[in-house]
Amino acid sequence: MSLLSFYLDLIQEQVKIPYGKKHLGIDLDDPVTALKNKISNGSCDWDDISKKLNVLYIYNKDKHPETAAKWKKKRETLAKWVASKRAENPDFGK
Repeated sequence: MSLLSFYLDLIQEQVKIPYGKKHLGIDLDDPVTALKNKISNGSCDWDDISKKLNVLYIYNKDKHPETAAKWKKKRETLAKWVASKRAENPDFGK
């Protein structure tokens, strides 16, 4: 096998990112208040939680659109809350 064919085979393989329930540290059953508490007490920053919620939305949007809509709504709710807190304190959630 030549090096070129090896790389072509590698490129054609589907990339699968394994994840399961609670793998990213967030569950759909977690209430928004629990995520607000994580941001408020500094155990997680908003950017990290926002990225995780976006990943979960993207993973679910094609096969499970109703679940994806819940992730999106949860992210939008938290984004509004963080924006209101950052109006008072620009460093909030960082």
